[in-house]
Amino acid sequence: MTQPSAVLDSPVGWDLTVANARGFIDFAIENRVPREELLEHPFMQAILKKALASTRFFGQVFIDSYYRPMTHQHEQYWDVIEDISIPYAAMICWRGFGKSTGGNTLAIQSICFQLDRFILVVSKTHDEASRITENIKLDLLTNRRLRAVFGSFKKSIRKAKDVEAMEDADFD
Repeated sequence: MTQPSAVLDSPVGWDLTVANARGFIDFAIENRVPREELLEHPFMQAILKKALASTRFFGQVFIDSYYRPMTHQHEQYWDVIEDISIPYAAMICWRGFGKSTGGNTLAIQSICFQLDRFILVVSKTHDEASRITENIKLDLLTNRRLRAVFGSFKKSIRKAKDVEAMEDADFD
């Protein structure tokens, strides 16, 4: 069996693109690289830094249903979502655009990086809000990339100091 460190030293194309990030994580999963070693790798640290800064990148790398080419409307949608200078926004998008997936991605990113202490899911009905919450839970419990990088979400609660350490780390 190949040593995990030798596996991660294999060339994978070091440009920080969505495809390379997904491929790198998938490669580590397939080769059973220990999570601790994966998290120490400079390319994985660069992925995490960009995923923390960009919900769009986070979703495209970690959320399977979000991995598809984006139209210019999607780009505009994410530009508004990620612009912290816009406190409130209303967007009208067609059915199937990915509005729910985008909202779920924001929640999952917040959970993974512990950005918010609470997440409030609001919908027209209780049943719809419950369905959204269950979809988020399903992704957290079954998504192999999320589990490989962020660990199990069942009984562990990530400490806020872990996120602070990640924000303070010099990944460049």
